[in-house]
Amino acid sequence: MAGKNSPAAAAALAEAGRIHSQEELAEMVERGEASRCAVVTDPPGAELEIDGNRTGITPFAMVLIRHGDAPRVLVIKKPGYETVERKVFPDGKTIPVQIKPQKAKR
Repeated sequence: MAGKNSPAAAAALAEAGRIHSQEELAEMVERGEASRCAVVTDPPGAELEIDGNRTGITPFAMVLIRHGDAPRVLVIKKPGYETVERKVFPDGKTIPVQIKPQKAKR
């Protein structure tokens, strides 16, 4: 999970006006309003953005909250590799994201 001082926590604070407790997040997952999500890249150390907000460096685990019917957009960037985008829909199920970015063409 992201730490309280992480970019992900700052994005959550800006979005919801507060940071949800672990208990609240677990309840949201149970109700299908959020999903546990792990982003793993090969090679590791890629920058992860969610909905345009810098979130952290892979590997990265979090609880991803649903935003209505809109997908959450994950963007993975690593110097020397092509940027990868994935759309996910938090629904209470675990969302594993495993990505092997392709080397950038010169």
